[in-house]
Amino acid sequence: MELMKDWVRSLFLILLAITFIEMLLPESSMGKYLHFIFSLVIMATILYPVIRLTGGV
Repeated sequence: MELMKDWVRSLFLILLAITFIEMLLPESSMGKYLHFIFSLVIMATILYPVIRLTGGV
């Protein structure tokens, strides 16, 4: 249960930080790439417990 609480907490904090950073960044040609990188970070955060439980890390 502690793993689940830590996972939800870290997911929330990462989403909050990424949202704040995206609001501060100006619209530019790099926006697409930054959005892609942020999406990868969110996806990695979501998948981390699954990888950890299967013994991948």
